[in-house]
Amino acid sequence: MSITGIFDVKAYGATGNGTTDDSAAVQRTIQAAMASNSGGKIIYFPEGRYRIESYLTINHPALVWTGNNATLTTNAASRYLTIQSGLEISNLILDKYYLYLPSTHKNSGKMFIRGNMFKNSPAQAIISDAGAEMMPSNIEISSNSFDNCCYAVYGSYSNSIIADNTIQNSINRNIEIASGSNNLITGNRISSGVTGICFLLNRKSTQGIGLDNNVISNNRISNISEEAISLDIHGNNSGSSGSVVKGTVSSVTVGNSQIRIVPSFRLDNPSNGYKNLYVVFLSGKAKGQALKIDSMGPDGKSYLQLVGGNAKDIAVGDRIVLQVGVVGTIISNNTISNAQTGIDLYGVAMETVVSGNHIDTCKPDGIRVSSLYGVLDGSYGMVFNNTITSNILKDANINVGIITFGPPIDVYASGNQVISNTLINGNLLYSYQDEVLVSDNVVAGSGVTSIANCSTSLPVPSQKYLSQQRFLKGKAGTEDSVYVCVQTANGTYQWKALK
Repeated sequence: MSITGIFDVKAYGATGNGTTDDSAAVQRTIQAAMASNSGGKIIYFPEGRYRIESYLTINHPALVWTGNNATLTTNAASRYLTIQSGLEISNLILDKYYLYLPSTHKNSGKMFIRGNMFKNSPAQAIISDAGAEMMPSNIEISSNSFDNCCYAVYGSYSNSIIADNTIQNSINRNIEIASGSNNLITGNRISSGVTGICFLLNRKSTQGIGLDNNVISNNRISNISEEAISLDIHGNNSGSSGSVVKGTVSSVTVGNSQIRIVPSFRLDNPSNGYKNLYVVFLSGKAKGQALKIDSMGPDGKSYLQLVGGNAKDIAVGDRIVLQVGVVGTIISNNTISNAQTGIDLYGVAMETVVSGNHIDTCKPDGIRVSSLYGVLDGSYGMVFNNTITSNILKDANINVGIITFGPPIDVYASGNQVISNTLINGNLLYSYQDEVLVSDNVVAGSGVTSIANCSTSLPVPSQKYLSQQRFLKGKAGTEDSVYVCVQTANGTYQWKALK
């Protein structure tokens, strides 16, 4: 029994010799702490190496796991601690042993995972789940180190902080968030891996929950094989995730003080429903507005009820798209180097602000805002109202509105802005020139500013393109080129190569 509230696992039979299975002893320690009336419930691991071959669970908001040069490990392919609730996991070395926060995780206040070393995890070092309207909340993951893990932090979180961690030698992705809102990811040092910080929206696995109002700031990310920071959708299930259905407004009414519309397309009410998706208006007075779906009628089908907006701005025949959105993300003051793409807003990004980032040697693109044509299911992703401002890029492009997969079939982008950025030896490329505001940027060195074509061929030259520049993607074995449309002495038009 503990008088002080500190429960030493060795007092309950743990050996810490690295060969004996200490699972039963640790379980006895948990039970003793849970049964105690003492104010503290600290499970303490003295110096040693503790083999844990059983799945254990903690479930008390005051419970702490901590140690002194203590390693938790397993000989199994994977073992983890399930945290239904807890106060703190700190100062431990977790070797192949990881932490799992289920969707039912509950805390009365904040829970801390801090000062630990995670290494050699064959899966995710820290993983969380989401269910219908449920996910772990108020989690602080800070000042940990991760080495040689498949993933460092994965899953769904809300109102949480991932800060000041050092992550290196990751086998796959480093930080990947599938859903959640109001999270802060800041001050992390990430080197190597497939992606640095990835929002990979997956409504199928998270039962309809999206990604809203998150901040990614002041991180240092380097040596990444794909995107250093990306807002993306899980491509293998983008159709069942709700991306994307296009059509028009068939009728509009007001009920319960909210707008209700009936679209021209059929409402099939998939397993996730359409709740929390967005209706984005492509024409009419409401053009560019993105209104969230609150409900779908009493039968789940008859209409879409929207949050916000003004019914007077919506008319029958307005073009709309129904899609998933990663909404309101702030990506600021990050330092990125040596990645395939620095920052990628990819097919689902809406109302993102990308500002004050320093990006060096990211080929082909330092910042990319791209509509997505879904190769697997033929769905589309649209990008709306994103602002790229006051970033400094060296040996990297800014590329807005380029179709990265498949043909440019009826894709759409609106309200995107590229303002007051500085590029050194990089190109500023954009499509949809009527829908992208490009202003006050400085393109120095060998870079150019041009309207990018969406294929490997140029359109037929005409007065329509006079003085416009087009960036032409080189075919295999050839370099990319820039052309300008000029008028010849005999009054015809042609494309003239600039470089």
